[in-house]
Amino acid sequence: MAELWDRQPEETHQSFQAFAIYRDLSPSTRSIPAAAAIHYESPVANEVQVRQLKEWSSRFMWVMRAAAWDEHVDKKAQVEVLENLLEVRRRHADIARGFLDKVAVRLADLDPDLLAPSDLARWMDVATRIEREAVGTVDAPLADQESEEDRKIAAKEKLGEIAERLAAVESRVENG
Repeated sequence: MAELWDRQPEETHQSFQAFAIYRDLSPSTRSIPAAAAIHYESPVANEVQVRQLKEWSSRFMWVMRAAAWDEHVDKKAQVEVLENLLEVRRRHADIARGFLDKVAVRLADLDPDLLAPSDLARWMDVATRIEREAVGTVDAPLADQESEEDRKIAAKEKLGEIAERLAAVESRVENG
């Protein structure tokens, strides 16, 4: 079955060529006079030329067909944008997971007493933020807390989480 924007039964080659020109114009500049000027290879189409395209447009429902074409193109563009977005998210999530794995290995080898708590917090914060952003779940970063005291409390909570994760990693390393 032919699509609305394809050549229609009883549509001549010449009238379809004119429609294709009309259809392929940007929706913001699409008009019968603009299509006629291109079709007849003239800077400005004369009244007879414009009248001919208006007749074809009416007979072969150009406005409706061009709108169907625009919708088709928009749907294709939306699919492409979504595919690209998902690929970027997958790539960023993979990178973040790899980074988190490296941090976990490095943390397992380090003596936590030799690390400043701010180093641990920063490493974990960056990696987890990137991972959350990559999968589309973004929490407020520590810097967005209301006060210095709130930031300190949030940092201590984050350090507690890190210490628990570090203990779990150390346990796995010790237990093989």
